[in-house]
Amino acid sequence: MRVNRGFTLIELLIVISIIGILAGMIMTPAPGLMNKSRDARIKQTLTSFRSAIHGFWMVNDGKYPRTLEELKPDFINEVPVIWRGATCSGIIYYDKNNGNVRLADKDGRFDNLPVDGKGVNYSKY
Repeated sequence: MRVNRGFTLIELLIVISIIGILAGMIMTPAPGLMNKSRDARIKQTLTSFRSAIHGFWMVNDGKYPRTLEELKPDFINEVPVIWRGATCSGIIYYDKNNGNVRLADKDGRFDNLPVDGKGVNYSKY
């Protein structure tokens, strides 16, 4: 009497195909997640800049830095000047008179930025 304890080739193929279908279902929403992560990274970068500028302002008796480069290395590690969102990209604008940091398009304009994935205009970040 022979006892067969292994799996047949058909059973293994069915299990592999089910795993492949499940993996495909998980990977489908990835592009939307990438766009959300880009927008979240932009917001985090602006928050870091604003916190660093405020720290500089407090340490330097109410004076704002002349450029964002002055924040290195004490207040921030790196200063990116280009941002890339889910629907567009541009430059980070710093106003040395009042310490504001804003997003602008590649030409330095604020008025024609598109909206992000949630419908919020990038100029409102």
